[in-house]
Amino acid sequence: GWNRTPAHVVDILPTVLDLAGAKFPGSSKEPNISQPDGVSLVPAFKGNTIDRAKPIFFQYAKGSAIREGKWKLVRSGTEKWNLYDLEADRTETKNLAANNPEVVNSMNKKWLNWWQETTGKAWAGIPPKDKE
Repeated sequence: GWNRTPAHVVDILPTVLDLAGAKFPGSSKEPNISQPDGVSLVPAFKGNTIDRAKPIFFQYAKGSAIREGKWKLVRSGTEKWNLYDLEADRTETKNLAANNPEVVNSMNKKWLNWWQETTGKAWAGIPPKDKE
């Protein structure tokens, strides 16, 4: 059967560690290694749901996104956020941002916090690749 549990490339490391029975960061001598963003997908392999406490965050080149539950907030470059209901629109054709500003604002705040935690810097409004 199909397992529709959302997954992302950030889930690979936690999944491999889980399958290997390994702990992160193991015996590293580095003092401040953050836990990986992802979660183990092993429960999904067994037909169960996975326990994801945080949304899935993306930032690659000029693209930014956050996936939380049925919602996906996405933008390219400095464009405004687009909001999609992936349960009703898996191909992301109907932008619902204008009708759901509270969802956009909430998810944007989470994305900004994630960016700050990940980079140590406040979001400047310009994707990193645009600065080159």
